[in-house]
Amino acid sequence: MILTFNMFGMPYETEDKIRKTFLLNKQINPEVSIPFVYQIFPKTTLGEIAIKNGMAPPLIEGRWDYCTPSLDTKELPAEKVTILVDEFRGMFCNEQKVDNFYKKLRIHCNQDYAS
Repeated sequence: MILTFNMFGMPYETEDKIRKTFLLNKQINPEVSIPFVYQIFPKTTLGEIAIKNGMAPPLIEGRWDYCTPSLDTKELPAEKVTILVDEFRGMFCNEQKVDNFYKKLRIHCNQDYAS
């Protein structure tokens, strides 16, 4: 079984790079692909690059929103990231795909325990 985890909305990402991630997942054809939206974490290299280069506002203590893009650039506006992640989720992580993945996982785990 194949499961992929995909990060979107990272510093210096473009729509073209996101589309290549779509294509890669299409080629791999995993049971399910999980999308994540990049979040700035304090004192990380990527977080500092994003803030220093004006890709994101300075961090507000205690503000965490794991579903909303934390970067908003001219090359890849936050609104576009949201649209693309929703599109990706519909293609690779819809309810049916997730249900099928867990059914296969349960069967696989039960076979392992029976051995």
